[in-house]
Amino acid sequence: MINFEKLKEENAEWLFDLVFDRTLKESLLLHNFSQYLDPQPADLFDTEDRKTEINKKAKLLSVRLGGAPDHFIVKKGARITDKFDDFVWSTIDEMVALFGRSRNMVLRAHCTYMTRWILENAPKTIEKPFSDEKVPAFVAIVTEDFWQYTEDALIRLASLWDRVGQLLDYVFFNIRQYERDGFPAVFDRIKANFILIDPLVENTSFWSGLKSYCNSEQTNGFKWLLRRRNLLVHSMHLGAKHEPNKEEKEIRYYYNHLEEAIRKKLYTMSCEDELEAIHWHLRAFAALFESILDLSLWGAGVIHELRREKDILVR
Repeated sequence: MINFEKLKEENAEWLFDLVFDRTLKESLLLHNFSQYLDPQPADLFDTEDRKTEINKKAKLLSVRLGGAPDHFIVKKGARITDKFDDFVWSTIDEMVALFGRSRNMVLRAHCTYMTRWILENAPKTIEKPFSDEKVPAFVAIVTEDFWQYTEDALIRLASLWDRVGQLLDYVFFNIRQYERDGFPAVFDRIKANFILIDPLVENTSFWSGLKSYCNSEQTNGFKWLLRRRNLLVHSMHLGAKHEPNKEEKEIRYYYNHLEEAIRKKLYTMSCEDELEAIHWHLRAFAALFESILDLSLWGAGVIHELRREKDILVR
């Protein structure tokens, strides 16, 4: 794990102490400092009342789809023999955990951006253990860290919606495969198969909010986030402007009919715009989390009624 002999030979124990101290304290320091950032990284539950309400909905959804209830009514001496399915609860729990990790990446990106800005614009305001001539080198290092944290944030934020797709796929279509359709594909199938049953759902706040975010191609919409994630994973990294020449533009446009303005937004933006984008998508998930549960509860209710009507017809 650590070559202590080499550390002693090179008198580098001080370096080990610094790394250990930073690793031990970094997460707590960032968490405590987050309250002073502007904007603050969004919390999944902005109030205790909302946390309680969302937890109630999550538990209700889990119980409706086979999860264990909070209370059992049994005869004295009897043993509970029913089997329960915790898939829904586990998927929701996974969303909450991944939101925390996404928020942590946004927080790290913001703090790194802050450090970069100070080094570039106000280096004389800090006490630094290096000369002014070395500032540009440190700016480059910190900037690279910023791009790395921003990439990680974007990938994690998009992955959050993969979990949403898994939940909705199970609720509406009884599919629990993890490598299947993503959120937009499942959302489209819900619209195609269930809206005719209850057209009024399109007037609900949970449906309209999810639909608006899902269909948007702007930098604050899910289509942009998904395309950006795919580009980061498969073909590009943040940090350098990429302006294709005229021939590349013509070839790409032949195969890709996205508007030029939209395609440009998929490439690296300014640090300020990138930071604003990841904050926006973090806030979007926090704001729509309850809508995801409301849509799932609506779907569970519709399917229950369909099964009940089917049973009546069979009898």
